Amino acid sequence: ARHGHLYANGVPFDVKGINWFGSEGRTGPPSGLNHHPLGWYLDFLARHRFNAIRLLFNHESMLKDEVIESTEVLRAPGLTGVTYVRMFQLVAEAAQSRGILVMLACHRIHPTAWPGHGLWYDPNGPITEELVLTAWDTVAEGFCDLWNVFAVDLQNEPHAASWGFGRNTDWDRAASRIGSHVLS
Repeated sequence: ARHGHLYANGVPFDVKGINWFGSEGRTGPPSGLNHHPLGWYLDFLARHRFNAIRLLFNHESMLKDEVIESTEVLRAPGLTGVTYVRMFQLVAEAAQSRGILVMLACHRIHPTAWPGHGLWYDPNGPITEELVLTAWDTVAEGFCDLWNVFAVDLQNEPHAASWGFGRNTDWDRAASRIGSHVLS
């Protein structure tokens, strides 16, 4: 970024994206795949000049990496029987062919934890900060080779966190620890 603008190969560009909800609240795909195929949504986005998707996940499902719920993929049979991580990879790969960027965002600690405790880990367990780092290892291993996965959101709205008030609630320090861990 230079002067508030993004550049790719020296050419300025804008990000015009959407949040695709659904996979953060269960071990399942983004919503809507029981109504239209994955390609239908991606083609719609490309046709309307969207170039980014923010896909939401939860740490628990990322760590367990179980087969996704199949009731939500009636129009996306290619996702039947795949695991949570593989489902995100397939969505990102399908987005690649349309030139669409993907941001992966941790939206919840557990599928049912909304708004949760408002921290990047579960203070009552079992998703400790150590397991959060393990989940981010899974994301790094599964998506760093995909050119269009261009960003991550370490934690959506850590509303109970603070800035500079200790290890257990200081989001500034936690974000640095998580980011440094992923880069190592």
